[in-house]
Amino acid sequence: MKIRLLFLAVLLLTGLQSFAQYVGKAKDFAEFTKRPLLVVLPEIKDGSDIKSVVKMKEVIKSSFSGFWTLQKQISFLSQAEFKAMKKNKKKEAFAVVSFPTVHVAKGSFTPNGPRSMGSPTQFKYETTASFDVNLMLMGLSEDALSNDWIYSHPFATDYPTEGNMASTLLLAQNIVVKGAKESEEISFPKEAKENASKLKNLTLLIDKAKLGSNVTEQEIKAAYGLPFKVVETSVVDDAILNKTPGFAYVYMLPNSAGGKNLQLQLVLDTDKSQVISVSMPATFRVGNIRGKEIKEGNLKDYVSYIKN
Repeated sequence: MKIRLLFLAVLLLTGLQSFAQYVGKAKDFAEFTKRPLLVVLPEIKDGSDIKSVVKMKEVIKSSFSGFWTLQKQISFLSQAEFKAMKKNKKKEAFAVVSFPTVHVAKGSFTPNGPRSMGSPTQFKYETTASFDVNLMLMGLSEDALSNDWIYSHPFATDYPTEGNMASTLLLAQNIVVKGAKESEEISFPKEAKENASKLKNLTLLIDKAKLGSNVTEQEIKAAYGLPFKVVETSVVDDAILNKTPGFAYVYMLPNSAGGKNLQLQLVLDTDKSQVISVSMPATFRVGNIRGKEIKEGNLKDYVSYIKN
């Protein structure tokens, strides 16, 4: 079944897990790979740093041109121009990738006043938190115009770096190709079990900015036990952009309902951005690992798939 934006909104508002949704039918993914690509760029928000937003648009454009290989023909529209396509009687068939921002409000129901004998308790909904979620949505144009998508993917940052954008596109591209071949739901843990043995032949590039502040290199050696390097973000980005073989890196995939602090950590290879291993956040199992930083528990998770 396709992802409807209403279903996505329910996931966001109820706090259910929504890291990345890829439940489209195989025929939809197969059709997606055959069509020219239409990229719907992010909107410039009121009060946003326009230079930052313009830079993000440039990164998106250059990343699609350099790393998206499923379609050779790529065109770009604004969110408003895409919505205006609904009025066109003759609609061309596109594969659509859109970058909207969704404002999420989380809350709970509480009793509205004291309970009266013989009367049902009245409840009111109170908002406890709100935040913006940056998404990448993918779908077929005839369905996407009605907010009907086959894949959604949240971003960890408002304005991704070139390396982050490239790895996001490569990861999504891998999922689209697999979705075109498999009718069952794609699973990151399943991918990890199939590919984890590759870790032994790769050097893990650990982004210093993502490493927990109290984690030492000695502790990394003890928890991970395989070749690694602690490096600057720019080094990781260069390895991704150049598709440098022989390395792996940690990609953070946030939970769109829980916010940026609750993240799924994927270990991807720099050559093809295939899922090599994964570390699930605490919500999925016992343990104080939220995923925003790389900690000892995450490092142990990466190598655990080799043993399983």
